[in-house]
Amino acid sequence: EKVHGTPKALEEILDKAVRYCPKAEILWLMAAKEAFLRKEVETARRILTNAFNANPQSEAIILAAVKVENDNKETERARLLLQRARESVGSDRCWLKSALLERDAGNRELERTYIEEANVKFPNQFKFWMMLAQLEMREGNIEAARKALLAGVKNCPTSVMLWTFFARFEEDNASASKARSVLDKAKLKVPKNADINLACVRLELRQGDMKAATNVMAKALKECPKSGALWSESIAMEPRPKQKGQSSLAIKSCENDAQLTSTIGRLFWADRKVEKARKWMERSVRLRDDVGDLWAFLYKLELQYGTPEQQQDVVRRCIIADPVYGEFWTKISKSGNLSSASKEELLKKVTETLPDRVAPGGVDFERVQQAIHEYEGRR
Repeated sequence: EKVHGTPKALEEILDKAVRYCPKAEILWLMAAKEAFLRKEVETARRILTNAFNANPQSEAIILAAVKVENDNKETERARLLLQRARESVGSDRCWLKSALLERDAGNRELERTYIEEANVKFPNQFKFWMMLAQLEMREGNIEAARKALLAGVKNCPTSVMLWTFFARFEEDNASASKARSVLDKAKLKVPKNADINLACVRLELRQGDMKAATNVMAKALKECPKSGALWSESIAMEPRPKQKGQSSLAIKSCENDAQLTSTIGRLFWADRKVEKARKWMERSVRLRDDVGDLWAFLYKLELQYGTPEQQQDVVRRCIIADPVYGEFWTKISKSGNLSSASKEELLKKVTETLPDRVAPGGVDFERVQQAIHEYEGRR
């Protein structure tokens, strides 16, 4: 009914479904989401209230209710629901959403309270240590942030995201050598990890040391030959004439990787081979429709070369896919002023931040190209 029927038919079948299967959380959530997408906020509230009465210990249902209130700027309602969630469900996500709500509301005292409570209750959840460090950084307490990160990696030694965040923190607030030291420790705790290797490569790129970056990348690809993220970065590090050859090597190693597929589409885009670019980038969102960056790159292509109908079709499909991952996507979606933005708003905002060319992530394109030319000249 969702694909081929009418909204009314879908509403009726979901209404029957939750009456016959009141313990099926997914059906309640689908019904509430469809009501919310129709902008029927009161209907969504009623559905979620009935859902929680039928499933009083459901984390997913009560947090969905929190999202409805938060998206409608009903902060006090969301706060009360989260209090109920902490008491009745008590999961780490309840504390996480509580801290995020207070962060977005600008209430640092309550934000700190929930984070510190969570670090006692859930010491192995890396997100709370990272959030504590971010809070200290916003308040200018660099040493306190460092202590939080040290405690974090001690309690969560296999958290790749925490290690890479710690390394970037040291690079920004101390030195590149301290960042390297953090990444070396990370490699011991989480060996042969693509994201840690990628962080090592990007560190050298940001320092303008193309030789070191090339050597680190060569070792990284030996350790993680199936990583589309590493292959994509390696393509971007090559001079333009050599990118095609590097992409051929990449396809042989991980042909069905969504990020690599998108990167190859962008290479065709740079050569103005629009149909080939569209084909590869459409394939990337079929492979991983939960990665927002892939939708944003496809949308950017359509903004430049597509029709209004093609552009709107990408927006429509992105909303249905409901992406939550992606380097650019998470950076924008988790920023305080956009944490409750719609998927269409996020898609358009992320698209504005994307690089115009295939370039190493988080690194100035012109600087990298200059480093490439200097390195090629010395070889």
